[in-house]
Amino acid sequence: MHPPAAVASAAPRARIEYIAGRVRCPLAGVGMRAADASNRLVVDDPATELTISGGTITLRDDRAPAATTVIADLVWLAEGRNAAGARVPFTIHLDVTKTGRAYAIDLHTHEPRPLLRTQIAYEPFEVVAIDGDRRTVLVDRARLAAAVAHVPCRAIACSIGRSASARSGVARCSCARG
Repeated sequence: MHPPAAVASAAPRARIEYIAGRVRCPLAGVGMRAADASNRLVVDDPATELTISGGTITLRDDRAPAATTVIADLVWLAEGRNAAGARVPFTIHLDVTKTGRAYAIDLHTHEPRPLLRTQIAYEPFEVVAIDGDRRTVLVDRARLAAAVAHVPCRAIACSIGRSASARSGVARCSCARG
């Protein structure tokens, strides 16, 4: 029997970081991460450089992929209140993709209903992308607050539309809001 080839063990892997935040994870104490490490960032390709400093996440990717390529996936835990005033956890989700030299994002929430839009807590990350000498702020506090304030559509047609629009770099569904 031969030992596995060294190439297999040295294969590049996705980078997963757990980032501390103000919302305590409901699964605190399970696993190795801290109770406040409730925000998960995945960078699929080792060619993408990642820096986390304070509240800023910086992604540097100098590639120019012909096809839309996932650069990073960030899911962070947030907390709101329901009609009875009980704490309700939900997530904010950011997909960062790149086609050629252009970055695109899909920023939205995954949440139970109904969730009141008062007393919402989350980590106000800023997400920056760098390609060559060009720096682009993909998500700032205002854009993040707008996404959190948006009540997501639950219609199947909207979900299908959002998937198609995510591929085109559009971040929101096109359903009517009441």
